Amino acid sequence: MPLIISIFFSFGRINWYLAARAVSDGGFLLATFLTWASDAFKLGFFHTDVFCQFLVFFPFLFGFLSVWLTVVVTVENYIRICKPFTVQKFCNVPIAKRAILSLTIVGLLLYNYPLWTTKVFVESGYDNTTHIWCRSDDVFAEMLRWLTFWDMFITLVVPSVVIIVLMAAITCSLITSLKRQTRLNGGPAGSRTQSGGATSRSNPRSNSSPQAKVRILHFFC
Repeated sequence: MPLIISIFFSFGRINWYLAARAVSDGGFLLATFLTWASDAFKLGFFHTDVFCQFLVFFPFLFGFLSVWLTVVVTVENYIRICKPFTVQKFCNVPIAKRAILSLTIVGLLLYNYPLWTTKVFVESGYDNTTHIWCRSDDVFAEMLRWLTFWDMFITLVVPSVVIIVLMAAITCSLITSLKRQTRLNGGPAGSRTQSGGATSRSNPRSNSSPQAKVRILHFFC
């Protein structure tokens, strides 16, 4: 519990992106668990209308949100480290709320298709038994095949490229900053560390820098 509180209240305020991601991750796990439990315990509610459509729809929506909220957190870290003078402009609560709302709307628009392509089918088996299945309608088979590729592109390819590029920029910025600090202090960082741990403690600004905040956030994550 203290760890979760530290994550949500990092930087002295609620981190809306991480809070929203916790909700989306929890929703994804809950929907997946209910789907599994329906068949594992022979409850059968997954193979009924409404449950069928929504238990297929929610994992798509929450999966999309979790991936892109991770991208947004990376973007925020990039701004804090590489563009510190724009932190107040872009890293604030109103923008965070608008970003989360926008991602939710985009997710609803992109992933509403399970609500109208998934149906409950009643089939007769070879042993004259009746089988009820929740599955996609064969009428939409070709469309769903292309949507599968589209889903992979927007939840795997694009986010991966964006995160790799931003992390490379963050790494370069941190290396440049470290070299600059080394030159200003007239020696390697290790000599200052050995001279006494009080040096870092006596400089309160070191713990309030954007780099320090991001390191703290990554530690808790």
